[in-house]
Amino acid sequence: MNLLQEAFGAQILQAQYDAKSPIFYLSPISKSGIPRRGGVPILFPQFADHGPFAKHGFARNLEWECIERFDDGGLQEGASSLYCLELAPNVVSGWDHHARLDFFTHISANELVLTLKVTNLGLSSFAWTGGLHPYFYVDDLLKARLFGLAGSVVSPVKPTFLKCCFLPVLDSL
Repeated sequence: MNLLQEAFGAQILQAQYDAKSPIFYLSPISKSGIPRRGGVPILFPQFADHGPFAKHGFARNLEWECIERFDDGGLQEGASSLYCLELAPNVVSGWDHHARLDFFTHISANELVLTLKVTNLGLSSFAWTGGLHPYFYVDDLLKARLFGLAGSVVSPVKPTFLKCCFLPVLDSL
């Protein structure tokens, strides 16, 4: 089991259950100072251009802090990490809130867990869109199949996005 992640954007670059089966696609083309194409980028506080910031928001363009990292060296327990990003007001022009993002990842022999937690540390509420944007690796696109969407409504013209509103968390005295 392998988990490759970088502090820039806390982006997962690759995860593998074994040496020959990558879970995510990662483009071999990369430029310094911008998010890599592939893996699992974090989109916050907006998805695409559905907000006032640059496409997919700004969290993927910032350096995150690695709080914890564990790798058992290929044994059954797997590998995990916890990255966090504290966003003070005006860390980016137009961002007037205080929030913390925690991104926990864990891979073991039979599961991959990705958890993004957004905590409002300020006194005002804020709305956001976004999330995790995995680029799954496909060995042969012509043989790929997608199951489990029978009866689902898909709109290629105007997608619907869930907006989340986070109210301040106040500690009681």
